[in-house]
Amino acid sequence: AGSTLTCIIVHPGRREVTAFNLGDSAAWMVPRDGSAATLLAEDHRLDTSEAERERVIALGGRLAHARGLSGEPGGPLRLWPGGGVGGAAQARVVGDSRLR
Repeated sequence: AGSTLTCIIVHPGRREVTAFNLGDSAAWMVPRDGSAATLLAEDHRLDTSEAERERVIALGGRLAHARGLSGEPGGPLRLWPGGGVGGAAQARVVGDSRLR
């Protein structure tokens, strides 16, 4: 159901790094000297981001776990588009028109 995207733009002249992402992908800057890595862009997973869950619910999204054959919920929390067909574990994707 869709794809994710992470983009990093380095502008040495300005000593600037710009990062953005969609979906279940994150970006880290890892220094060559072995010092601590810096998170540049967090993923948008519904099961780990309270802010993302709140954003989706405020926009009218329906969140629930998929159900197995026995009817028990399982797997990651998912966003269900209208009609209840399918479900994505991230709220921001590229290429899945059902999840706009």
